[in-house]
Order: sequence, then structure tokens, then C-alpha cells
Amino acid sequence: MGAIKKLTHDDIVERELAIGRAEREGNRFPDAAIIADRRQRWADYVSKMPEQDWLTEWVGAMEAEHGPTVQVHRVTGLNWVTALLIVRYGEAEYHWPDDGVLTEKDRSCATAWLQYRHHPYGVRYEKRAG
Repeated sequence: MGAIKKLTHDDIVERELAIGRAEREGNRFPDAAIIADRRQRWADYVSKMPEQDWLTEWVGAMEAEHGPTVQVHRVTGLNWVTALLIVRYGEAEYHWPDDGVLTEKDRSCATAWLQYRHHPYGVRYEKRAG
């Protein structure tokens, strides 16, 4: 598996500043547009990740326990793989694994999260009762 193409820090800054300018010119707050852009970039990255059996099993277990989506910081409706990447590496995808393969340390973090031994900072569960 080769490297997954990711934006650099400078690319992200330039891109998000441009989005912000365009939104403000239209008398809109830029937050929603910037978050939408991030979601798309993150979805593109996750779609290129190689399948890992443990990760697929973890996602199934988290969905069964907490629902199909989760909020991390201000971003709602995230899938569990994206949430794990943000918890482990931050929102800037240039810090994410180059080849999309998660490590044994990532697996340990995910397992601790699933088994309630660790609740990551900034995470809110979106599952609704009923």
C-alpha cells in the first residue's frame, strides 16, 4: 500500500483561509463551510485506508454500543474511523498515518475506548434513546 495523498499544513491553512474569505464575502460565518471541507477531506482519506479486520470489528462494536456516528470537538456525525483518527492524531490529516494503516498502539487506544477504560477528550456520543 502506498502513501495516501494528504494536504500539508500550509495547504490546509491556505484552503481554509480561502473558504473563510468567500463565506465572509457572502455575509456568512465560515465555520460550517470549513467543517464541511474538513469532513470531505477526512472522508476521502478514510475511503483510501486499507481494511484492517480489528478496525472493522471495533467499528461494529462501537456502533452497537453508541450508534453509527459520534461527535469529536465541534464536528458532529463522524464515523468511528474518522473519530479514532482525530482522537489519536488530531484534526490535521497530515499527522495521520501516511499509508492509512493503524498501529498496535492505535488498536490499544481503540480497545480501551470500547471497554470504557478511556473516554477521549472532546468526544460526545450521538446515539439517541428510543
